[in-house]
Amino acid sequence: MRGDYFLLNNTFMPTNQFDDELECGTVVYEVLRVINGVPLFFGDHFQRLENSCMLIEENIDIEVGVLFQNLLGLVKKNQITDGNVMVRFVFNNNKHNVIIYFIPHSYPSEKEYSEGVKVDFLNAERNNPEAKIEQGIKELASGTLKDTGLYEVFLVDRDGFVTEGSRSNFFLIKANKLYSTPLNKVLKGITLSKVLDLAKHYKNEVVFDMIGKDEFGDYESAFITGTSPKILPVAQVGQYKFNVNHPILRRLMKHYDEMIAADIALNKE
Repeated sequence: MRGDYFLLNNTFMPTNQFDDELECGTVVYEVLRVINGVPLFFGDHFQRLENSCMLIEENIDIEVGVLFQNLLGLVKKNQITDGNVMVRFVFNNNKHNVIIYFIPHSYPSEKEYSEGVKVDFLNAERNNPEAKIEQGIKELASGTLKDTGLYEVFLVDRDGFVTEGSRSNFFLIKANKLYSTPLNKVLKGITLSKVLDLAKHYKNEVVFDMIGKDEFGDYESAFITGTSPKILPVAQVGQYKFNVNHPILRRLMKHYDEMIAADIALNKE
């Protein structure tokens, strides 16, 4: 946890008074990136929070405007204008807590955006991929990443298909088309949604299909999407190497950064 304060049900509390028991129960969460004091793409994150709660048959009773103001208040209270914020809805015995706090973050370096990152495969799958609830995948993947120095791992299901990253989504490129996993098989990330918007705008066809682990060699380029990495080129997945300077990839990166700038400008007003 970063900062001197966290929010518990609309009340600021010193971080040294945080009790782990507050997070006991079923946890629905979102991680938002704050840039220049603005929670990026907040409306999209709130909608996904509502959807995740609906999928586990729980309700949230905080209004979108209240949560947004709470986030702005947390930014001001901690005097942290750039970083990642965790929003957690914890459900336990027909009660729930809303807990918000800054978390440590790690953003890709300029070299990684330029040269791409290395990824490998991990045999694991989520029980409820469409809901952002804690399922143990992140902890399993974190051990692998720590031991290997990889940036990310792509999850491989019991049938040998690659679904998503442990903390990201991914796209592949071949013959000027984008390829990705069917949306009902993954947690649909906010950055993924923005890439789909950009692809539609620039008339890049997107093919949703289950892609086998052994089929990755058929593709020209690959990239990760996520809150912290934004759009990040992948240089290698397992034994397969990719073109990190594919024109479609570089164009998406440029226009996504423009979307970020526009969202910050809008919410700064």
